[in-house]
Amino acid sequence: MKKTLFFALAALLFASCAKNEVVELNREAISFGDAFVENSTRAEDKTYGAVDLEAFNVYGAVTGTKGTITIYNGDNVTGEVGNDVWSCTGNQQYWIAGATYDFAAVVDATVAPATGMPTTLTTVADTDMHFKDMLYAQKLDYLGKASENDKVNFIFEHLLAKAFFTVKSNTEGGYYYSVKKITVNNFATGTYTIAYADANADGKDDGTWAGTTAQDVEFGNIENVRKSDADGKTNATQQLLVPTTGDFDVTFTVELWNDNGDAEDVLLSTKNETIPVSQDLLKGCVYNFGISLSVGELIQFTVTTDPAWAGTTPVTVL
Repeated sequence: MKKTLFFALAALLFASCAKNEVVELNREAISFGDAFVENSTRAEDKTYGAVDLEAFNVYGAVTGTKGTITIYNGDNVTGEVGNDVWSCTGNQQYWIAGATYDFAAVVDATVAPATGMPTTLTTVADTDMHFKDMLYAQKLDYLGKASENDKVNFIFEHLLAKAFFTVKSNTEGGYYYSVKKITVNNFATGTYTIAYADANADGKDDGTWAGTTAQDVEFGNIENVRKSDADGKTNATQQLLVPTTGDFDVTFTVELWNDNGDAEDVLLSTKNETIPVSQDLLKGCVYNFGISLSVGELIQFTVTTDPAWAGTTPVTVL
């Protein structure tokens, strides 16, 4: 009788362990849903568009009764905009009932500190552009899984400002302008300090930028601008700049040309310009700096009076 009871208790204990093991294997994993760059009307011309954002680095911490621990530390998340499937295959984490979560997502930035939620982001240089397009998103005090389909969705914002130049001219009659080597002088690399405590209700961050003087930022050339270009001409090179408040200089060289028909065009004048600019550059905004060029006064001719004949002089010929 005692032996039978012992076997019965052992069977119950085994069943209990088996049930716990099944629950452990079927925990609900933290998953990431759709991620996209905010469609701001002031920054609609994005480096990352609807089809280009394919990966980001995720950071995360969970706070429970035992304190706060790091669960993501720059782990790679991949997916496709418009698809509700984004995967972090290298680090599977799970929801904990009653815990709260902080998440941050970063694209193209150097992150500090080395471990844990980021506090500062630093610009990353690119070969074709002055900076890569730094993106950031966050979800703070997230209460975890609320429904079967709950995923962590990120809405990224641009942390840099974008700039380009447009040149207009009043030239006609064969004249045209070319503007060479448009440059923003002594601009800055930068470090962005995240302000988690100042997070807006929409999830954006109210962090601050600080920078140090760096090399000049070149925007290339805008050539052959005529009055017939009603909207002017815009340079193909659009640069990303660290947001700033205050003044900076723009330099460029202006060339006035005459179209000489079938012969080689004639360069009439060259002038180097330095223009002081007072303009705050805000993150997520695009700035179109306009340059208007005009030739001097049109050469005109006038006759003030009709030429008068002198009085008639009688002449006797015979």
